[in-house]
Amino acid sequence: MKRIIACWAALLCCLLSPAKITLPSLVGDGMVLQRDAAVRIWGSSDRSRVNVVTSWDGKKYAARVDASGQWCIEARTPVSGGGPYTVTLSDGDERILLRDVLVGEVWICSGQSNMEMPLGGWEHQRVENALETILDAGSTPLVRMFTVARNNADTPQEDCQGSWKTSTPDALKSFSATAYHFGKTLSRFMPEMPIGLIATDWGGTPIEAWLSVDALEKTPGIDLALSKSLYWDVVHTGQLFNGMIYPLRKYAARGFIWYQGEANLVNAPDYAALTVSMVNEWRALWGNPDMPYYLVQIAPYNYDDPDGTGLPLLVEQQYRIPELLPRSGVAATTDIGHRDCIHPPFKKEVGERLAYLALANDYGFDGLPVTPRYKEVEKEGSSLRLHFVNGPSAGDGFRIHGSQRKLELGGFEIAGTDRRWHPASAQIVWGKSEILVSSPEVSDPVAARYAFHNWPEGANVLTDNGLPLPMFRTDDWAPSSKRDTLRILAIGNSFSEDAIENNLWELLNEAGIPSVVANLYIGGCTLERHYRNSVADAPEYRYRKVVDGKKLERYGVTLSEALAEEEWTHVSFQQASGVSGLYATYDPYLKELIKYVKGFVPGDATLLFHQTWAYSADASHPEFPAYGRDQMNMYQCILGAVTSALKDHPEITLLVPSGTAIQNARTSSLGDTFNRDGYHLDYQYGRFTAACTWFAALTGLRASDNPWKPESVDDSTAAICRQAADQAVACPFGVTPVE
Repeated sequence: MKRIIACWAALLCCLLSPAKITLPSLVGDGMVLQRDAAVRIWGSSDRSRVNVVTSWDGKKYAARVDASGQWCIEARTPVSGGGPYTVTLSDGDERILLRDVLVGEVWICSGQSNMEMPLGGWEHQRVENALETILDAGSTPLVRMFTVARNNADTPQEDCQGSWKTSTPDALKSFSATAYHFGKTLSRFMPEMPIGLIATDWGGTPIEAWLSVDALEKTPGIDLALSKSLYWDVVHTGQLFNGMIYPLRKYAARGFIWYQGEANLVNAPDYAALTVSMVNEWRALWGNPDMPYYLVQIAPYNYDDPDGTGLPLLVEQQYRIPELLPRSGVAATTDIGHRDCIHPPFKKEVGERLAYLALANDYGFDGLPVTPRYKEVEKEGSSLRLHFVNGPSAGDGFRIHGSQRKLELGGFEIAGTDRRWHPASAQIVWGKSEILVSSPEVSDPVAARYAFHNWPEGANVLTDNGLPLPMFRTDDWAPSSKRDTLRILAIGNSFSEDAIENNLWELLNEAGIPSVVANLYIGGCTLERHYRNSVADAPEYRYRKVVDGKKLERYGVTLSEALAEEEWTHVSFQQASGVSGLYATYDPYLKELIKYVKGFVPGDATLLFHQTWAYSADASHPEFPAYGRDQMNMYQCILGAVTSALKDHPEITLLVPSGTAIQNARTSSLGDTFNRDGYHLDYQYGRFTAACTWFAALTGLRASDNPWKPESVDDSTAAICRQAADQAVACPFGVTPVE
């Protein structure tokens, strides 16, 4: 009897704990397997063996389960592709049938936000002709899509999250627009061939996140310390390689497409070397040194400095990559940027141009558009003759684009031995891949350049087949420095609005100091909320910037966008006024924000803290009771909190003591009148006092020596404001009476 009971117990245990075959997310219904390849199908099981049957050839494969429960088989796929097929898996107890499996061409599509941007677009940012593309989803029944879920991992992962989707309007809305148009173009040329697109991307991330730490450290000739300091949001070096590339390595693919670079302007000279390391590591991971790699030239965008050269210097590195890396190419975008949006809407053109590279180099299609490239320069008197490859002699002549449609080439500049650039006239040499450039301002030219600005206004050279001439230069001169311009970004709220938005630029301008003054504004925003916005990359800010004395404003901006737009010389932090005297509210948020900001700004940028002011004695602010409705107590609490912040965060090397300046000014004949509502500053002399404090702290100059003032502030009041500011900068942690 006991034996019978034991048998029944064993049987019941088996029924309650059935055998289980577990598959990775990539291996499932609707997947596309790479054609003409030895593809791997893998997973885990608690049995000793897993059998696999592939319907395209009827072959049976037996996989032994190893000690860790893992198994893997290699199956040969048809040369011509096709489907739908099935894959049957069993371990003796469980049977799994994978349906609707296609065999075709698989591409890994990676990068940052311009690869990530879905066909459905983002708030206030659209994709051109998106609705038409989405409604036409049925035209690509053989295109399948897999989006890898974000995963920043400290160690290499074996699996990712995601599932294969068919081409439906709903699926297209949330899938990478660039990747889809790439696949759609391949499908147009190969209508019977299934296309599998695996999108693995994360907006704002530097290239350093996409290769392993080991590969990064072995990259020769780079500024390794700078590379390791770059990170995005919660993403650090190597983490996306671990979480979003490594899990894909067993899945056979034809090649890679890549759209990234905006996050690496700060270390542009290293970009080609970093790319070579990344691609070589990926190819080794897939076990195929010949996998093609095609990248997108980052598109023109003003970065709030349209005439700057940070973008073309990185583009210059991108076009070095094909010289260093076999089986690679660049899709040009000189003509399809957007002056005021870092995410241009022209994703169809980007996808098509990537596809032209693959179709020509990997699939044998002839007669496709080819991007012209600068080759060399020769001097002819007062002109320079520029030679190109893939120009008119290749049967694809130069033309121009732009609203005027005149045969006037724009975007060229020329310089002499003084290295001063002047706009140049340019003429096509008919029947040859040559352009002559000259300028009456330069009698003895030594160098020329084309479209060599962040936003190359007027650059209009295309080929007859519609591909743009990439930005280039003939010189190798070091870029001129912009560090003599103060570029100030406040990560703040309405108190930074009071302090810097209205008078600071004018004070700096009066002193002959060029500046850009910007404020990331959310009313009442705490350090905690700023931190959470950085983690979520939340587009919650009103972004106000004073450039050339004019205030510009944009809505729906993220911290990352603002930080990436300028080579900021100064970035400030501050706590929301109501909790500014409560140090327990500062961390860990200030600590994490500092780390986040350092991932964007130049290494010599100054991080500063804005000490805000206590409320007026009669303020009705709901958080004033936390200080016993006592102005001096609130001021002392603020001093204590700021002192602790500076001690605990040595990365902050400058204090702007606006709070002390206001407290100083309250000792003057003006008294406690510096607030308009009890907490925000008076529009005239209150704001002027804070701006004077910023001026003195930033420059080391005395505000009292600066004659500029708002017209609405009289001379005696202005003198009080300036004196209060100067005394605060000299003695920031105590009140100095104003005489």
